[in-house]
Amino acid sequence: MPDTHRIIIYAHGKLSLGADAGTYFPSVKRDPGRYLQPCSDSVKSWLRSMKSAGKVLILITSSHMNDVEESEGLPSLDKPGWYSQGNWPHLHELVKTMTGKPEPKVVYFGDSMRSDMFPASSFGKWETVMIVEEMEGEGVPKSDAAVSNEAQVEPLEKKGKFEEQGMKSPSDASNQWGSYFVDVSQSGGGDEESQKLTWCCHSIHKYSTMAIPSVEHIADLPLDYKFPRFSPDKPCTTGYYPRPPDSLLKRCESLS
Repeated sequence: MPDTHRIIIYAHGKLSLGADAGTYFPSVKRDPGRYLQPCSDSVKSWLRSMKSAGKVLILITSSHMNDVEESEGLPSLDKPGWYSQGNWPHLHELVKTMTGKPEPKVVYFGDSMRSDMFPASSFGKWETVMIVEEMEGEGVPKSDAAVSNEAQVEPLEKKGKFEEQGMKSPSDASNQWGSYFVDVSQSGGGDEESQKLTWCCHSIHKYSTMAIPSVEHIADLPLDYKFPRFSPDKPCTTGYYPRPPDSLLKRCESLS
């Protein structure tokens, strides 16, 4: 484990980019298009519509600040335009300053339980929307905007690269571990199946207000659209948009 930890730090440490160390950062710098997918036009329009409606938008990333090259555009950012290596109390004060409200209402979007959902929910007491791409591996179709964006970004000759290499799409359910949401095990001497929510699924329900497979799924909706939210008083399928994953639907059917 110590050796594995040193390898991860060497490859992904915050100083590796500037030092051109490891294999990951140099590879990204040589060929960004191979690793990075541009933001779709639908999401850009959604962000602009919120800005026009008077909402305050803040982009938060776990990437180090040297991942971005300074350009002529940076001096035009509103002050404070750069926030790095801080903590939640300082960020909360910044949000209050930017909104002019003593208790601003915040909706936090993220795709990491550890880095996004848990701290934003537990410390910030904010509304949280978790992006769970595994939903697309369980019957939830990709949005038209996401499909269109992927088609523009990826050349036709690269289509189906996962299948050609014998690999599954990152959102597909694992043959080894099963569903991301429901764990199925044998009980009663192997004659009966027991279905329980996985730790990941339980955490999503506990620390997230709702879950979506991608931002594109909600980008074309009105800003005042009312979404169903997770609640201990509601079925475990409530809170997923546009619909729950197949494994949760099957679990609810088996319990009814």
